[in-house]
Amino acid sequence: MSQHGRTPDSNSALIAIFAQLGSITASARGALAEHVRDRRVSGGTGTMRLGPDFKHQIRDCGRKVSTRIPAFCMEKLRGQKEEAKRLDALAAPIAFIAISEDAALRAAFAPKNHDAHAPRKIPVKLPNVQSSIP
Repeated sequence: MSQHGRTPDSNSALIAIFAQLGSITASARGALAEHVRDRRVSGGTGTMRLGPDFKHQIRDCGRKVSTRIPAFCMEKLRGQKEEAKRLDALAAPIAFIAISEDAALRAAFAPKNHDAHAPRKIPVKLPNVQSSIP
């Protein structure tokens, strides 16, 4: 282990992950919805299909917030949603490495003569039997 408890393998893995994270320039979370509306024609001769309309829906403070998105921005937003998925996928190995290194450091500095997971023995005081004998 090196100075910070990292092995050379974990250092190289982190460097590779951070290099990939550096390539992500924008990400967007939430859901994309596409709506098509039917509207009556003013002459009463039928309906006319309008749309599609696009919405980007996200959760903000426990509420769903919808924003209308122009059709020409949809491809960019879809790309940002894919980047958000990639960001989540890259964050998982970083968390795993950090947790495993922390566990290894705690195990290395744990007292060797005491089993931390063993149940503690509580001393039981027995009543003085000699004083009760006449």
